[in-house]
Amino acid sequence: GKRASRTRADCGSRAVNSGRVPLPQGMAYGALPARLRRRGARFSLLYLDEDDHYLEDHGALLRPCGALWHALGHAQSGADDSEAEAPRPLRGRLRVSTRALFFETDDAAIPILRFPFAQLRALEPLDERWGEGVGVGAGSAGSVCAGVSGAGAGVGGAGALRLSSSLYAELHPDRPFAFRKGSWSPSVELLHTPLERALPLLCRLRDIAVGPRPAVTEQLEALVVLRNSEFGFDSSWLRDLVAERVLLEARVSRITPLVAALGVLVLTDSCLYYQCMHAVEAEPQ
Repeated sequence: GKRASRTRADCGSRAVNSGRVPLPQGMAYGALPARLRRRGARFSLLYLDEDDHYLEDHGALLRPCGALWHALGHAQSGADDSEAEAPRPLRGRLRVSTRALFFETDDAAIPILRFPFAQLRALEPLDERWGEGVGVGAGSAGSVCAGVSGAGAGVGGAGALRLSSSLYAELHPDRPFAFRKGSWSPSVELLHTPLERALPLLCRLRDIAVGPRPAVTEQLEALVVLRNSEFGFDSSWLRDLVAERVLLEARVSRITPLVAALGVLVLTDSCLYYQCMHAVEAEPQ
């Protein structure tokens, strides 16, 4: 079958990596430049909680705050603040699920970062790249969405956003996850998606997460069902675009060990297709 048509050329990366690049003799892996440490997508649906659903992802730059940069081990050991290495923007993908934001950097030496919506104190659009916010306080995500049009746009990217969180997790592939409490306020710049298009969903997910606990699961399930109903089958997946006829199209959930993936099942006069709602799995099945 043909590869699905996507707006980003890299969305077909697989969730499981191949081995690391070969190293010159005597060179440590961490000493390689980021472009040489870059591998395929490391994110997996197994990183989601049992009642979590993957929604979408965006090309993005993450600029860690000083505390986060230090926590990730990039501050010079034993150096004072004036000598410490300054945080630098990290290129990667901002992945959105119903329960959390994930940031996967292109640099495989840095773990995937998870920011639960329930721990986000604020989502703050920036009025210039990595600049000051628009005056949004904690607990006011709804007001952010009401006035976000144009915020953070036209400043070298599609829009910038500051996250204020009391907790984040480092998702390591080869050792237990690290959960770090504190005051974390990294900035995220969307590279292609306009901020006014992406932010309302983020605000809605945060509002649900910090709302009355008994209603959280029900509201998230309703949101996922609505998004799945709006998802249409990509006809470019058909083996024969001219002769093949679609006989049946149905919304389904594909069940695999530990993962349930919503999508669409299409029956034609020659094949049966399953297309996932998200771009984590972009190959025809």
